[in-house]
Amino acid sequence: MPDIPELIRVNAVLHAESGKAKKQADLKTQLKQSLKGVGHESVDVRKHALSKLKQLLHDNQVNMLHNANSAKLSAIRETLLAFSLESLNRV
Repeated sequence: MPDIPELIRVNAVLHAESGKAKKQADLKTQLKQSLKGVGHESVDVRKHALSKLKQLLHDNQVNMLHNANSAKLSAIRETLLAFSLESLNRV
């Protein structure tokens, strides 16, 4: 949402609700949601999804590196790769 005075309250609510949703969803779920947008037909939606995916990976990189050999991270890597390949096939 643009930062204009009329939308300050709307932006605040969206930001707060977005933060709640992110805290409730685990990393695998967040990756799946981000990757769905990567394969969208709209260029703007794909750009936004890639931006969110980049931020998600950046925010979780330390955790992912510390758990590089864990089964949970292995499942996340497999999901990320599968959705990436699926998205590329749609484009």
